[in-house]
Amino acid sequence: MPYVIFLIVVFIWTSSFILMKRSLDAFGPLSVGGWRVLGGGVVMMIFWLLSRRKWPFTRAHLPHLIVIAVINYIVPFVIQPYIIRLYDSAFMGMMIAFVPILTVVVSVPLLRSYPTRRQFAGVLGGLACMGLLLADSLSHDVKVSHFLVALIVPFTYAFSNTYVKSRLPTVPPLALAAVCLTAGGLALIPAGLITEPVVVDDTFPMALTSLILLAVFCTGVAAHLFFKLIQDHGPLFAGMVAYLIPLGAIGWGALDGEPVTALQIVAIIGVFLMVAIVQIGTTKPTPAVPH
Repeated sequence: MPYVIFLIVVFIWTSSFILMKRSLDAFGPLSVGGWRVLGGGVVMMIFWLLSRRKWPFTRAHLPHLIVIAVINYIVPFVIQPYIIRLYDSAFMGMMIAFVPILTVVVSVPLLRSYPTRRQFAGVLGGLACMGLLLADSLSHDVKVSHFLVALIVPFTYAFSNTYVKSRLPTVPPLALAAVCLTAGGLALIPAGLITEPVVVDDTFPMALTSLILLAVFCTGVAAHLFFKLIQDHGPLFAGMVAYLIPLGAIGWGALDGEPVTALQIVAIIGVFLMVAIVQIGTTKPTPAVPH
């Protein structure tokens, strides 16, 4: 059963990039991000209420919740549809491969956790793979500024994972995600309604359906199943989801006619190898996050 849940989570999260692409036919990036995180937050809140556990937050948690809501849910969930609208879904999906490498980097200032020589070599190798991906992107008219903006997404996930570990290690992740997703959605939706018109044409039904699936399943149900995998089988098992997301995103993109180059595949495989080098001998790799 855990392997079935694992594969379901992988399938749902890898499809999130192509669903964002379809949602953008009718909605703007702010609206896609806002409705997605609010819908996911409502789903997560329902799961939390059904668990009948004690509410874990106090006023002292408020500054940390704001930081997580902004960095982990508002910023990346707006950047992803923005970049997908400019380029394609596979390009954005490939960026997720850098989360484990960047987590090692972020852990130095936040956790005072310094990498070993092997881990440092893995980080340098990961940066080299990032350079390959950048070179390939530039050859296909991707602007350096847009590449750096896309790179903010894995950085925010790496930062948030490390921040939660250092500041809120005892808070149940389900409750944390429910609150921060809901807060992020309530912050984004008014901005989307004011600045982004909704395009109502032949593409609207598919766009709306994609947005609903994105919110309910990709951001709500899949995240709940992921937290269940962590709880029942540990972060080592659940964290492997992160390594399959880029491959799945590339696959969905290829099915949709998006170009996938040999250099992109080489760069992603290189990242996976560097992640393996970094995590040799560790027991708690960085978990994935809702995408």
